[in-house]
Amino acid sequence: MIRSISVAICMVVVVGVSVSGAFGETYQITDMETLAKLLGETAMPGDVLEIQPGTYYAISSKIKVMRSGTPELPIIIRGVMKDGKRPVIDASRANIN
Repeated sequence: MIRSISVAICMVVVVGVSVSGAFGETYQITDMETLAKLLGETAMPGDVLEIQPGTYYAISSKIKVMRSGTPELPIIIRGVMKDGKRPVIDASRANIN
């Protein structure tokens, strides 16, 4: 009886460690350069990119997305609203040629 309880406790600890390590990082985005770097080079499955309120000016007509998540661990990009303000990505300064 004591042996089966010990095995059950060990399994719970191992499962708990595996699940907690499966989630990605949460990044607070405050500039376009950071967003572009994360999407192009750094983001990993399970990461959450939270774009903070403000206006972000795109200098290019495209943002290269070279990173991808998985069905179980997508890369999530979401805007954060604070004090009634939302993030805005403004491409009016981008050269379209």
